[in-house]
Amino acid sequence: MSDGLGRTAVRGVVWSGGGQLARQAIQLPVSILLARLLVPGDFGLVGMTLVFVTLAQLLADFGLGSAIVQASSVTRTTLVSCFWANVGVGVALASALALASPAIASFYGDERVAPLVAATSLVLVSSGALTVP
Repeated sequence: MSDGLGRTAVRGVVWSGGGQLARQAIQLPVSILLARLLVPGDFGLVGMTLVFVTLAQLLADFGLGSAIVQASSVTRTTLVSCFWANVGVGVALASALALASPAIASFYGDERVAPLVAATSLVLVSSGALTVP
């Protein structure tokens, strides 16, 4: 393994690990705050909502971010195309989740879940927009 490739790999691990640490550093206090502010029943509704939003979030990147990092050279056109593709996928997933919100509420047997799923699905649009930058 060449020295340049080793440094690149270490930088990639540091950035990926740093991103995961930052995500956890944000999610933990938010979860604690929600648990503190919401009554247990409402916190349960949020938990039911996040199951489906988190599953959709796993699909939101669909590997373009990793492909950009792995590419030996990337043009501005490629970056712009990947950005808009990720935004499009985020919008499509958010729309699909919002349309499926009544079915999700029916699955749980609680109609209060539907508007929460629809509102929370909007995070998929922002995650799609944040992948490439």
